[in-house]
Amino acid sequence: MRLWFDRFFPADTSRRARAFVAVVFALHLAFSLFYAAAIPPLSGPDEYAHVRYVRQLVEERALPVLTDVRQTRDSRTGAIAQHPPLSYLLGAPLYLAARAGGEDLPARVLRLASVALGAGTLAIFWLLLRENFPTRRELWPAALAFAALLPHFLLLSSVWNNDGLLIFLSTLWLLYFLRLTRDSEAQTPRGWAFLGLLWGAALLTKATALVYVVLVALFLLFQLARRQRGARAVLADLGAFMVPGLFVGGWWFVRFYFMIGRIQPIPDLGYENLLLASPIQLLLHPDAPLLVGRFVAGAMRSIWGQVDWTFSPPQRDAMGQTFGFWDALWGPTLAAQPGLFALTLVVYRLAVVATLLAFAGLVMGAIKKRLDAPLRPLALFFGLLYAALGYYTLFRHPGFFEGGRYLLPALAATATLWTAGISFWLPAARQRLLAPALLIFFVVWNLGCAVNLTQVLIPLYAPR
Repeated sequence: MRLWFDRFFPADTSRRARAFVAVVFALHLAFSLFYAAAIPPLSGPDEYAHVRYVRQLVEERALPVLTDVRQTRDSRTGAIAQHPPLSYLLGAPLYLAARAGGEDLPARVLRLASVALGAGTLAIFWLLLRENFPTRRELWPAALAFAALLPHFLLLSSVWNNDGLLIFLSTLWLLYFLRLTRDSEAQTPRGWAFLGLLWGAALLTKATALVYVVLVALFLLFQLARRQRGARAVLADLGAFMVPGLFVGGWWFVRFYFMIGRIQPIPDLGYENLLLASPIQLLLHPDAPLLVGRFVAGAMRSIWGQVDWTFSPPQRDAMGQTFGFWDALWGPTLAAQPGLFALTLVVYRLAVVATLLAFAGLVMGAIKKRLDAPLRPLALFFGLLYAALGYYTLFRHPGFFEGGRYLLPALAATATLWTAGISFWLPAARQRLLAPALLIFFVVWNLGCAVNLTQVLIPLYAPR
């Protein structure tokens, strides 16, 4: 236990710094548990279908089945059959232990597992920061506070879904990937195989992890181009990574293909009027700027808010009358707002401005060659997930335009990049103030979100 504690905190860490980290974890747990208790059982995002998946595994000992190419749920049980089974298999013992309490008690118990995964993700993220930014200690607590108190992450960490396990595994995968990239002696077949096993576990959780292989391939190609490794060694490393990963997670995609005729989980639902037919239409289609703007604004809103409820119901009604990019990004200004949406709207707008400053800070840091080396793979990882989300939104399913949850597997990358971008603009002596400022900012935001959730959204969408 002492060894683990010493690894978590350097020996020269001050009591104040340790207390700050403890406060961040305590606030994360407090808000997560509050949301878990306040939201009616089975009323989280797609939570009913996620719990039904676990129930089917327990009661039928069989995976859900799709019988139509447009289905996403088992028509008999309501289980969300488009997803791989790992998170549901891990949840099955908890469901089995609590099922005597009816349908609500197992859902509540499964939520506690989500809370634990959220806290575990933060612990891994802290180790990632420590290992990769040893000279940027002021960045550690700021990035941790960002990740721990991001309202979207908090909400998904308080209800049952497969996102919590994917975010946990993705953060762990990223930790080990960064270890391999900075230490050539770690780039052994065993090292790549272990990374592949983590990838396989993520694949067996959600199809989002398919894109992770691109990051590995790009790193190996970079080594080949720099003549750091030969072609045979690069191919051997790629094989050592992919074979165990596909062995662990690939079988489900083979099963899914033979069941429904496709590998990717999103069916064609006939939204052609809101989709582009091919990437070339990004340049040729007259509606392409509108659709791209819709995606950019929706991703910004949903990554910052509680799932896609950054704006109040009246604001969303007003937005339904227009496709204006500014209203979609900034939010319509209304004379009256329910709950504390007037407060959270101001906080969200501050977050938008800060995000633009963070992006500009990263660009300026790159130009002036002042970015830490680990930020490059983190930026590439976030960029891959953002590009994948953009592809699905523009070419497969327009509903993904508010799909901020699909960016949360890159939570560690997002929090680190954002805080590094903001810190570029701060004098060195002031950078230590970023962490407490973010803590106050997010606490105010989450208090507003808690009121909005309990006083407006739950009575409207999940009345008891």
